[in-house]
Amino acid sequence: MGILDGKVAVITGGTSGIGARTAELFAREGATTVIAGRRAAEGKAEAAKLGPKAEFVRADVSVEADVAALITGAVERHGQLDCLMNCAGEGGSPGGIASVDLDRLQRTLAIHLGGAVAGMKYAAPVMAARRSGSIINVASIGGHIAGWTFLDYSAAKAAIIQLTRCTAAGLGQHGPGRRRRNPGRRTPRRLGGGLHRHRPGPAPLRQPTLIAPTNRSPVQGPMGYHEFQALPRLPVGQPLPWPYLRVHPRARSGTGEGLTVMDVTTQTLPVARGPHRLHAEVVPGTGAPIVLMHGFPDNTHLYDRLVPHLAGRRPVVRFDFLGWGRSDKPQGYPYTSANQVGDLAAVISAVDEHFGDGELVLVAHDASGLPAIDWALANPGRIEKLVLLNTYYHWTPALRRPRAIALYSTPVIRTVARALVRRRPDLDRRLYAWQVGGFIQDPEVRGRLVPQLYEQFLPARPAFWRLNDDLLGAVFARRRRIPQLRRFPRPVQIIFGVRDRSLNPRVARNLAALFPRSELHLLDDAGHFVQVDQPQQVADLIAAE
Repeated sequence: MGILDGKVAVITGGTSGIGARTAELFAREGATTVIAGRRAAEGKAEAAKLGPKAEFVRADVSVEADVAALITGAVERHGQLDCLMNCAGEGGSPGGIASVDLDRLQRTLAIHLGGAVAGMKYAAPVMAARRSGSIINVASIGGHIAGWTFLDYSAAKAAIIQLTRCTAAGLGQHGPGRRRRNPGRRTPRRLGGGLHRHRPGPAPLRQPTLIAPTNRSPVQGPMGYHEFQALPRLPVGQPLPWPYLRVHPRARSGTGEGLTVMDVTTQTLPVARGPHRLHAEVVPGTGAPIVLMHGFPDNTHLYDRLVPHLAGRRPVVRFDFLGWGRSDKPQGYPYTSANQVGDLAAVISAVDEHFGDGELVLVAHDASGLPAIDWALANPGRIEKLVLLNTYYHWTPALRRPRAIALYSTPVIRTVARALVRRRPDLDRRLYAWQVGGFIQDPEVRGRLVPQLYEQFLPARPAFWRLNDDLLGAVFARRRRIPQLRRFPRPVQIIFGVRDRSLNPRVARNLAALFPRSELHLLDDAGHFVQVDQPQQVADLIAAE
């Protein structure tokens, strides 16, 4: 029995990103979920994954006829419409006013602004007739703060914010019954749940709800969602708190925070690696960019809980290494730590084009310690700070491979183990859940994140096998570079979760002893995925001057 049973929701831009994640949550809570987007293959696959109460409708929100057919078709099939989420969008274009492409600007406005207008045009009368409904227009902190993101994107989001205010004022005359029609503006763009129920009562004028963090605790809404108080207006020049919103369903087990979703001001950063493409994302900001690197067997989603705590403090870049996540996966490619140094160099080259070739904060976790430290040793002048999260570089007696990694990286044994899991997918899934799940302390977070990481791990298996083949030789070879570590002139921050039995506090202390300007932080309530277990504390340490 879900808290959205009997509700019907339409989500544009539902084939990926926040739209897809929202659709997943709505469907899980029992809503009939209609996801819309331009990519039919991805949309149909997403709907099939969500189950029988989800469906996909191909629609380009910049085309009014597509939106009209989407809304009217949903009402005809399901008899009602309780929620419209205008989430469709695309990234803007770099450059200032002198280089703006007017055709591109018109396209950006047509998708972001025009799509929201069309959606509300056809949804609002349906909801007004029933005196019930919720419209969610997805905006961005870039609509408030100049220079936060690309010019055309910021202009479109600013227009959505004012559009929402004006539409709310116009719809207020209808006066809701049990549920207030509140076209809620989420800034920054973040949604983990919707369809809030408010106290009934007449109201001649409605203004959109601004959702953002405060120092106050969240309150439990009657539909089981946590609703944060509005962000107070700040004096001019005062830095904005790192912007994010956590909205999550009522916990069914455990005491964790639930899901934290990425800030949707994130934009794709084009990165070429020879003939291949690396997937990279940028959260705009000021100062030295923070570059986040994942290990294996995971990808950039390992930072989903950390990035919201960094957003607004520094620019944040995260990427998938070649063979992982949403990056290309060329067959027969030599996936090694040495080649990952080249991946990192390609990403930094793209970052330089975007932000300029200043200093960087490199953040490495797990296996990415090797490429991160290698690149830092070769380019010390580019490093503002090197941050090491439960990672390794060279062999030491304290280093313990996780059991699954030992199984897949030990010669002879690995051949048998790999053949077995190929024949037994159920065993493979259980082994992955046991090993990776053991890295996460909070059972609720574990239950949400591990299945997601496993599904994304399957196509990355060739890279996983090859990096395991490379593992032992790589860590023994790096011992030759210990003298370079002792001479490294830049600050090094070592942040380890103490509950990690493999990359344990002894490994952290060994690294701290090698770097002359090291700073050691051992977090008691965290394990191997320290950025998942203690995202706020890790973010504060990384962002500290």
